[in-house]
Amino acid sequence: MFGQRKLDKVGVRAFADVLQAEQSVVSVTVGNPNLVSNTQVRWTLRLRVTPEQDLSFEATLKTQLPQSMWPRPGTRVAVRYDPKDHNRIELNHQPVAETAIDAITANRPDLGGASVMGMPMGDVIRQAMADPGGLRAEMMRRAAEMQEQAMQAMHVPSPEPDVLDRLERLAALKDRGVLTDNEFEQQKRRILGT
Repeated sequence: MFGQRKLDKVGVRAFADVLQAEQSVVSVTVGNPNLVSNTQVRWTLRLRVTPEQDLSFEATLKTQLPQSMWPRPGTRVAVRYDPKDHNRIELNHQPVAETAIDAITANRPDLGGASVMGMPMGDVIRQAMADPGGLRAEMMRRAAEMQEQAMQAMHVPSPEPDVLDRLERLAALKDRGVLTDNEFEQQKRRILGT
């Protein structure tokens, strides 16, 4: 224990699948024993660790978990391990948002650079965990902005008919006697903008 490197400083983050889970009879309760969340149970977990930059390996981890958490074979957990000693491993109790982001990018690498309404997905998840109301307001603002842009794109004024085409129609009206010479000249000036 003494002189060993701390995993929070040198540990490599990875995901591990539980191969085997064995609950011990040892439990620790802090505070009111009637609250399930105050009791932690000691577990021995056999894990298959699948690092991104290293070969997968198996390791045994003895850890305490909340009484309400029952790991089963197939459960995926976040861990940190010493790259120089794979027997040194611990659960990675990083912020929930980071765990969610890591899980998504591990399972769906194609979503690593994804964005939601113009925001990077990682930022959306972090903000959702930290301030759900703020994220909702930001998403509503962005949605309104995008809707306004779409409406403006739909209402682009249609180009005016070609000036030459309009003058030809005006001349045809004059030739048929619908317009007088005076009316023709007046409309012609209006079309030409003079």
